[in-house]
Amino acid sequence: MGKLLLMFMLLPAVELYLLVRLGRAYGGALPVLWVIVSACVGLLCARLEGLRVLRQWRTALATGAAPEQGVMSGVLVLLGSALLVLPGVISDVLGLALFLPFVRRAVSTLVLRRVQRAIANGGLHVAQAHSWAAPPSPFRREPAPAGDVIDAEGETVAEPRKLSS
Repeated sequence: MGKLLLMFMLLPAVELYLLVRLGRAYGGALPVLWVIVSACVGLLCARLEGLRVLRQWRTALATGAAPEQGVMSGVLVLLGSALLVLPGVISDVLGLALFLPFVRRAVSTLVLRRVQRAIANGGLHVAQAHSWAAPPSPFRREPAPAGDVIDAEGETVAEPRKLSS
């Protein structure tokens, strides 16, 4: 956990340093253009992959199985898209690397092994929440339970008269 925190603290500083160095070497327009173009490419890729990948991921996990290679590949493309949206050179290089099929295959193989190991060891529990299927509604009628049927007839009864005293 400490290594992850250190990485999240150091990465933005290194990214900023690299952007400033690029600006000094090639002018201020290049880093700004780099950040804008990479963010647009990342958003476009995320939009194209987005919901399709998330639906496949949920379906795979809801069945209690590790996601198949295609779903994992889509998730890695989404991660690459997110890395492109982040401003910086390192995140862009990592994001672009995830667009390469051989890099995605290698990373997805490692991730799938870890997920399968975690499921087998009981370290990862997969459950489907009911809110994914349909939100609860007060208007939805539950099906009648199977079994004996009781048939009844209703009768309207007039209100009793009040006695005068």
